Amino acid sequence: MKGLSEQDKIYNNEISELYKSFNKKIKEITAFLTPKQLLGPIDSRIIKNFSYNRNMFRLYSKETQNLGRQGEKRIFYGLREINKKEKNIEVIWNNEKKESGKPYDIIIKKNDKVVQYIEVKTTHTDEKKFWISKNEYEFAMKQREKYKLYLIINAGAGVDTYYEEIENFYEKYNNLSFEVKSRELIYNG
Repeated sequence: MKGLSEQDKIYNNEISELYKSFNKKIKEITAFLTPKQLLGPIDSRIIKNFSYNRNMFRLYSKETQNLGRQGEKRIFYGLREINKKEKNIEVIWNNEKKESGKPYDIIIKKNDKVVQYIEVKTTHTDEKKFWISKNEYEFAMKQREKYKLYLIINAGAGVDTYYEEIENFYEKYNNLSFEVKSRELIYNG
């Protein structure tokens, strides 16, 4: 601080105190947040610089998987009900017993040929945001004619839960670049 005016020294001290106060508040806030509240809004670009508790992350991951599973189940049973009177139509939930790792969750077959690949994204908030992996995205681009994405919004909120079909996924999201393994997308309907 040599060579600084008195006013600059005061200014630097104020900034330093504000920074210390900010860091203290961040620690206080993160101490009582649930994994969903803490990790949900954190962008993937900064999460690598954020130190987190492994057990908390596991809880968050399990909660996220359960939420996704409930969304898939809802769409699966709905599609099965819609298609029950159609002959030679079969609705298959790939992840019914366990996560398949496939870039889609449900397929619809007619006469043993796949006519539609369905991906289900589920969010517990009213925001129309979802994460898609690079593998899921590339599959959607290749299978664009047969691909449909269902976005379930406000899952678990009773009557406020609803879904939107994103049928023209290719047109809306074509030519995305992936800097990381997954990317958050926003659906504007």
